[in-house]
Parts: sequence; structure tokens; C-alpha cells
Amino acid sequence: MYDYDDNLISDLHKDARGHRPSHGFMLMWKDLTPAQKQEKWDSLVEEMKQSQAEEQEMEKMALDVFRTSLRKTMETCSVCWRKAMWFLGDAEGIDIGANEQEFEHFLWRQGIGHDDRKNIFNLYYDGRGIENPVYLWKRKVKSAWQG
Repeated sequence: MYDYDDNLISDLHKDARGHRPSHGFMLMWKDLTPAQKQEKWDSLVEEMKQSQAEEQEMEKMALDVFRTSLRKTMETCSVCWRKAMWFLGDAEGIDIGANEQEFEHFLWRQGIGHDDRKNIFNLYYDGRGIENPVYLWKRKVKSAWQG
């Protein structure tokens, strides 16, 4: 019995190798026997599992690096973690207090995985919406400089 799916081979290829299959791959796939297709399918499933495991490991490492950077910024600037996060975003030219997309983009650029980004976002905003203390502090500082 075969469990491959001609309609999903492109999606599986993308999950396994990070890009859609070439035209040549699709022509080759079309010419394979059902047994050969199953063998290729199983091979791509194994590649996908390996790719996902590597991605999870890289996301864990990125989170560790980010935590270290955040801690160092907190110590250096003598600020809370929210302000340290804002400083890190500002250093990259990203206003994490502007909107949710900017915040998400900043964390994504750090290589942090989706679930961890969501958790950090929820901790950062703590049910306060976009008007978080760091953003309010930033506006206060800006208005003080503008007179």
C-alpha cells in the first residue's frame, strides 16, 4: 500500500528542502512508478524530519543568544528587560513599540521560533496592548527633547 500523494509532493519537497521542486523534479516524479514514488516520498519525509529537528535546534540556540544579549543590555544600561528589549530593537532600527508586526519582525530577525516569539510578545505586552510602559516612556522622552 502506498501513502504518497501526488497533490502534496510539492509541499513535502518545500518542507524537506526549503524550496519548491524544480520543473525537472516534477517531470521525474511524473515518470516514476508507484513503488519509486513511495520510496522518494519516504526519503523526503526523512529529510523533512531532519530539517525540522535542525531548525528547532537553531531556534533554541538563537533564543539562548538573545537572552544573553538581553541580560547584557539590562546590566549595561541598568534597565528592566522591557527597556533593554526596546534598546536592542532600536539598535537595529526597529521600533518594537510601534505595532505588533514590528515587534514580531524584530524577534523573527533574532532567529527565535514562533512559539517563543508568541510567549515573549505576551510577556512584553502583559495584556496592556500596544501602550506598554516602554513605549510610553519612549514618547515621554521624545516629547521632553522636543520641548
